[in-house]
Amino acid sequence: MKERGIGPADVEELLVTQPDGLVAEQQRRPAQIDQEATDKLRRELTDTLIASVHEVWFQELKRAATDGEVGAIDARWAPEVDRAKRGARRLVDELTPEQVRARIDREGQAAREAARYRATQLARRAFGDDGDR
Repeated sequence: MKERGIGPADVEELLVTQPDGLVAEQQRRPAQIDQEATDKLRRELTDTLIASVHEVWFQELKRAATDGEVGAIDARWAPEVDRAKRGARRLVDELTPEQVRARIDREGQAAREAARYRATQLARRAFGDDGDR
């Protein structure tokens, strides 16, 4: 409004006459809001799925003993990241926003459970716990 020099008195007139530009903007805005929400969901799901892939990839890399093993692991997991990105795009297009949020929550919970399991295993190894308790 400021850029176009439209004051408070002008607004009332615009609302009554509804010029084409105002009508077009009113129609465009909801679509833009929907697209922004979809893009945000897509980013969040993509980040979540890629984080899962990277975690498994990282666990394998920690065990690699040679550069050759690292290269083989990288070659095997890099396409998985691309698959996760494509899968996120597809899921956001196919599922409702609520279903996407539920998927993000499930993926996050699975990642937390996996981290807890790894931490428990590391603690058992470090403290000599054989699991009899």
